[in-house]
Amino acid sequence: MTTMTTMARPSTGSVVGPTPSTRMTRKAAVLRFMQFNVVPVLTTVLRVGLGLMLLYSGLIKARHPYQFLSNVYDYELVGPELGKLVVIGLPALELVIGGCLVGGVCVGGALTGSMLLGAVFVFATASAVYRGLNIACGCFGSSGMEVVTASTIARAAGVCLASFLALLGMIWGGGQQRPQTEGKPAGVMRQPGHVVEAAV
Repeated sequence: MTTMTTMARPSTGSVVGPTPSTRMTRKAAVLRFMQFNVVPVLTTVLRVGLGLMLLYSGLIKARHPYQFLSNVYDYELVGPELGKLVVIGLPALELVIGGCLVGGVCVGGALTGSMLLGAVFVFATASAVYRGLNIACGCFGSSGMEVVTASTIARAAGVCLASFLALLGMIWGGGQQRPQTEGKPAGVMRQPGHVVEAAV
């Protein structure tokens, strides 16, 4: 007696689709990507970049005060006594503002101060170019020996603009985070499709 065994062959035409768990994982990944806010990231990059630049500028000026004093007098905007105050106060102000920006302390005030510094730099460099003064910038102490030109004004304006954008991003980003918790009763977490009561 011969026994014939028939083995079932797998169907090659059938396509196995994604399981429900896979679809839920993909949906969750898409939702997380859509909820990601790039504004805080850009704000942080601008804030830290401005802080590092101000720290470097303040340190260079503090290490070479006499060279910086000469640069200040070259602008012909202040007298001898006020020039000495600028040499003492400006590097200290740059160090404080830069430290606050890098450390994330009093960020709003530090960004405002950075924006005001940028405006002062724009005024000083534009004044020198307008009067035809062939002088060194002095923006970074003894290392800033390049002559003041339109590019120097643009750089100073970039500091002012970057500070304004970072301040605007900080305000806008903070306002975007508040509505997520407004209007929801305490102890209830809303999720797509169902409501889960949170333990109080």
